[in-house]
Amino acid sequence: MATVKMGLTDLSATGIVAKVQGIHDSMNGNAMYTTPDPTLVDVQKGINDLAAANAEVSGNRGRAAYTAKRAAMKVLHALVKKLAGYVQMAS
Repeated sequence: MATVKMGLTDLSATGIVAKVQGIHDSMNGNAMYTTPDPTLVDVQKGINDLAAANAEVSGNRGRAAYTAKRAAMKVLHALVKKLAGYVQMAS
């Protein structure tokens, strides 16, 4: 059995949003992954939160905006890590 790799290490926050959105879209409706943990709704919320934080940093560039972006990245990274564990167990 191959190990699931997240592939987020060298990506920018914008790249992470795009990659995780692709993962989400690939899993949505996939018969192999009927009960993902975390739920795809939670993953989509994490994607949306990081995308919003990216937009805020682009427009504001304040300390609070960067702090919110880092926090959103941590949350999304944790969600993807947990999702990777689910995929590993389900495959």
